[in-house]
Amino acid sequence: MLKMNLTVIIPIYNAEKHLEKCINSVLNQACGDFELLLINDGSTDQSGKICERFAAKDQRIKIFRQRNSGVSAARNLGIENAAGKWITFIDADDYISANYFKVLESETDVDIILQGLTYVEDSNVIKHIAYQAEKLVLEEFMWKYTVYPYFSSSWSKFFKLEILKQQKISFNERLTFGEDTLFNLNYLRFCKLIMTSDFSGYCYRVLNSGLANSAYSYQHDLSLYRAFEDLRSKYRNRAFFEESIKIPLSRLSKAIYYDKTIQTAERRKILKEIVEAHYDIVLRIYTDPKVKVFFVTAYYTGFYLVLDFVLSNLARKSK
Repeated sequence: MLKMNLTVIIPIYNAEKHLEKCINSVLNQACGDFELLLINDGSTDQSGKICERFAAKDQRIKIFRQRNSGVSAARNLGIENAAGKWITFIDADDYISANYFKVLESETDVDIILQGLTYVEDSNVIKHIAYQAEKLVLEEFMWKYTVYPYFSSSWSKFFKLEILKQQKISFNERLTFGEDTLFNLNYLRFCKLIMTSDFSGYCYRVLNSGLANSAYSYQHDLSLYRAFEDLRSKYRNRAFFEESIKIPLSRLSKAIYYDKTIQTAERRKILKEIVEAHYDIVLRIYTDPKVKVFFVTAYYTGFYLVLDFVLSNLARKSK
């Protein structure tokens, strides 16, 4: 079988409202050298039938089905079955602009290609996040761009399947938040040359899902924080990585404060772990001199319960 240039992976769970537009935006691309993998993650609405209808008309489409296991498992299933030189991910609620794949025509020896984002709400453009069109070695990229918002999502990027396979890179299926960032950072370790495009062709649909009001689970955030910690030791550029850990660190602190089911001993253990590993980073999060004094006291005396005050302060700021 001839190796095609691109594999497009769309994980799908109950996305009937926007799925047709998403699929059509892929099939209407001028570049036709791609396969489209539709990963049905146990949908209970009409998503499955929509996929079957499209697949019956276009041989570039392949459907894979699994019991509901989450977006990370769906993406991993897509990676396992990909045949393209490049892989890109698109969420079923989103869509891509015409000529989104055109950037692949100019790639040479780069290891990853990044495009910008267009945020849309009810067909109205809210904002753009864009790069400069250039090629950068890894160190240059790390100094020029921050993880958030440029490198925190898996979409609007083209990854090389060869690197994913050789380095056994996959999405962490235990995480419910931050799995994209972790995947990206893990992949980035093996990149020598990075291409950024000034085309913001990925259209991210802003949906009011109510997630902002969902309860915090400190176990989920603790898993994310420790996954980042595991990756930290593998990074040569500590400054770039430490910038990226601020989000999981902040989330974990907030979750610990709000989750009243945590036993005192467990709370102390986690606080001790945070302060001893990231004392300097935590201090940079705060500008209030009084808060800094509390952290210094906790660090040098080992009295970690004093951090309850600090965590409450952080929780209020993070809302």
